[in-house]
Amino acid sequence: MNLHEIDAPKHHSTHANKIGHLIKLAIEKSTHGRYIVATSQAGEVLVLPHFNASTRNDLTWVYDTEFGYVFSTKRSA
Repeated sequence: MNLHEIDAPKHHSTHANKIGHLIKLAIEKSTHGRYIVATSQAGEVLVLPHFNASTRNDLTWVYDTEFGYVFSTKRSA
Protein backbone atom coordinates (compact mmCIF):
# COMPACT_ATOMS: atom_id res chain seq x y z
CA MET A 1 0.00 0.00 0.00
CA ASN A 2 1.48 3.34 -0.97
CA LEU A 3 1.03 6.71 0.73
CA HIS A 4 -1.52 7.88 -1.85
CA GLU A 5 -3.81 4.93 -1.02
CA ILE A 6 -3.58 5.76 2.69
CA ASP A 7 -4.43 9.44 2.16
CA ALA A 8 -7.19 8.88 -0.42
CA PRO A 9 -10.11 8.51 2.06
CA LYS A 10 -9.00 11.65 3.90
CA HIS A 11 -8.88 13.57 0.59
CA HIS A 12 -12.37 12.42 -0.42
CA SER A 13 -13.77 13.31 3.00
CA THR A 14 -12.31 16.83 2.83
CA HIS A 15 -13.57 17.24 -0.76
CA ALA A 16 -17.09 16.14 0.23
CA ASN A 17 -17.13 18.56 3.18
CA LYS A 18 -16.10 21.42 0.89
CA ILE A 19 -18.83 20.53 -1.61
CA GLY A 20 -21.41 20.42 1.19
CA HIS A 21 -20.33 23.84 2.44
CA LEU A 22 -20.46 25.32 -1.06
CA ILE A 23 -23.93 23.87 -1.70
CA LYS A 24 -25.15 25.72 1.40
CA LEU A 25 -23.47 28.89 0.11
CA ALA A 26 -25.11 28.48 -3.32
CA ILE A 27 -28.53 28.05 -1.69
CA GLU A 28 -27.98 31.26 0.30
CA LYS A 29 -26.97 33.12 -2.89
CA SER A 30 -29.90 31.71 -4.89
CA THR A 31 -32.08 34.65 -3.85
CA HIS A 32 -29.99 36.58 -6.40
CA GLY A 33 -30.34 34.03 -9.21
CA ARG A 34 -29.47 30.48 -10.23
CA TYR A 35 -26.15 29.11 -8.98
CA ILE A 36 -24.18 25.97 -9.81
CA VAL A 37 -21.75 24.03 -7.63
CA ALA A 38 -19.27 22.25 -9.86
CA THR A 39 -15.90 20.56 -9.88
CA SER A 40 -13.34 21.53 -12.50
CA GLN A 41 -10.93 19.24 -14.32
CA ALA A 42 -8.19 20.96 -12.28
CA GLY A 43 -9.79 19.63 -9.08
CA GLU A 44 -11.33 22.90 -7.88
CA VAL A 45 -14.80 23.07 -6.34
CA LEU A 46 -16.60 26.21 -7.48
CA VAL A 47 -19.84 28.13 -6.95
CA LEU A 48 -20.71 30.00 -10.13
CA PRO A 49 -23.72 31.85 -11.51
CA HIS A 50 -25.56 29.64 -14.00
CA PHE A 51 -24.47 31.67 -17.04
CA ASN A 52 -20.79 31.48 -16.10
CA ALA A 53 -20.99 27.75 -15.40
CA SER A 54 -22.79 27.07 -18.68
CA THR A 55 -20.03 28.74 -20.71
CA ARG A 56 -17.26 26.50 -19.33
CA ASN A 57 -16.60 23.05 -20.73
CA ASP A 58 -14.20 21.91 -17.99
CA LEU A 59 -16.85 21.53 -15.28
CA THR A 60 -18.87 18.67 -13.89
CA TRP A 61 -21.96 20.04 -12.21
CA VAL A 62 -22.77 18.68 -8.75
CA TYR A 63 -25.64 20.90 -7.59
CA ASP A 64 -27.99 23.33 -9.32
CA THR A 65 -30.04 25.67 -7.10
CA GLU A 66 -33.00 25.36 -9.48
CA PHE A 67 -33.06 21.57 -9.93
CA GLY A 68 -31.05 20.20 -6.98
CA TYR A 69 -28.39 17.51 -7.20
CA VAL A 70 -27.15 16.59 -10.67
CA PHE A 71 -26.65 12.82 -10.97
CA SER A 72 -24.66 12.74 -14.18
CA THR A 73 -21.06 12.46 -15.24
CA LYS A 74 -21.61 15.18 -17.83
CA ARG A 75 -22.36 18.79 -17.03
CA SER A 76 -25.81 20.19 -17.67
CA ALA A 77 -26.47 23.36 -19.61
